[in-house]
Amino acid sequence: MAETVILITGANSGLGYGITHRLLTHYFTNPPSTAPAPSVKILLACRNRVKATAARATLIAEFFKDRQKEGEKVLEIVEVDTGCAASVKAMCDDIKKRFTHLSTLILNAGIMPISHIDLATGLKNVLTRPRYVAKTGGGFVVQPVGKKTASGEWGHVFGVNVGGHFGMVKELEPLLSNSGNGRIIWVTSGSANPIFFSPDDIQCLKGSHPYESSKYLTHLLSTHLNTTLSTRNIRSFVMNPGVCKSNIAGEHTSFMSTLIVYLMRLSLSPAANITPQNAASAAIYIHTHPSASGIDSAKVWCSQTNLFGKARVKGVEMECGDEAVRERVVKEMEGMWRDVRAGVSE
Repeated sequence: MAETVILITGANSGLGYGITHRLLTHYFTNPPSTAPAPSVKILLACRNRVKATAARATLIAEFFKDRQKEGEKVLEIVEVDTGCAASVKAMCDDIKKRFTHLSTLILNAGIMPISHIDLATGLKNVLTRPRYVAKTGGGFVVQPVGKKTASGEWGHVFGVNVGGHFGMVKELEPLLSNSGNGRIIWVTSGSANPIFFSPDDIQCLKGSHPYESSKYLTHLLSTHLNTTLSTRNIRSFVMNPGVCKSNIAGEHTSFMSTLIVYLMRLSLSPAANITPQNAASAAIYIHTHPSASGIDSAKVWCSQTNLFGKARVKGVEMECGDEAVRERVVKEMEGMWRDVRAGVSE
C-alpha cells in the first residue's frame, strides 16, 4: 500500500495541531492487532521552526513513547511562510524532489491581525445574539486596513490565508493527482460572508474585514477548482472548524478567545468546539472518507459539538457566488501567482 502523505500548514498550534493530533489518534491509537503498521507521513508546514520542533516533540512523546525513531519518521517539519511567495515555492520545490505523491493538502495557516479590541460591543453581541457572533465575528475586534506582507507582494491577511495556499495548490497539483484520490481542504470560518468581499479588491486592501473576505474567497476558489481538478483525481473541500481556543489573532488575545468560546458553549451554539481536537473533526472526516468523490464538495463541512462535548460533523450549503465571479477571481489569482512566481525565479 502506498504511503499516505499529508501536509498541514500552521500545524504547530491551534487547529493545525488539533488536526495533527487527531490524525495520529486515527492511525496510531489502538490499531487492530492483525493490521500492519500504517505507512503515514505527516508534514508539519510551519513558519517558526522552534515552535514546530516543540510541538513535534510533544506529539512524539504522546503517541510514540517507546518508538521515538518511528515518530520522527512519521512527523516531519517543513518550513514555510505562507505570506511569502519565495518561501512557498522553495517548500514546494523541496517536496516535489522528495515525494512522488501527496494524499491530502490541508490549508490551515491563518491570521487575523487586530488594531484594537471593542470588548463592550463584542460581549453585548455574545449575550444578546450569539448566532450573529458566529456568523460575523461579533464586533470584538477591529482589523487594520491596507496592511501588506513584509515583501509587499500581497495584502497581509490575503497573502497568509489565501495567496500562499493557492500557490501551493498550483505547485503541488501534480503530486495530488499522482495519489489517485487527492484532496485539498481549505479552512473557512463562520464569519466568512459575501458582504465583506469585493471581486474588485480580492486582497481586501481597501476593506475593513480582510479576514472575513479571505475566508469567503476560499469558498469561491474551492468551488471553481473542483470543476477543473476533478478530471485529475483531485477534489477540493471547505471545512469550518467552528470556534476553539487559538492564537489566530495573536497570543495577547488568547484569554479573550477562550472566554468567547465558553460563552458560546453556554449559549448552546454548536460551533463552540472549545478544543482544537474537536474543531478538527471535519478535516478528519474529509481526509478519512473512503472516496473523495463520495463527499459533497458543494457543502461546507462543519465541526460541531453539543452541550455535553460530543463532537460531530455536519454539511451545510456553501455560499460561493456565481460562476462568472468565480472565474474572474481564479483568473486573477492565477495571474497573481504567475507574476510573483516569475519574480521569485529571476
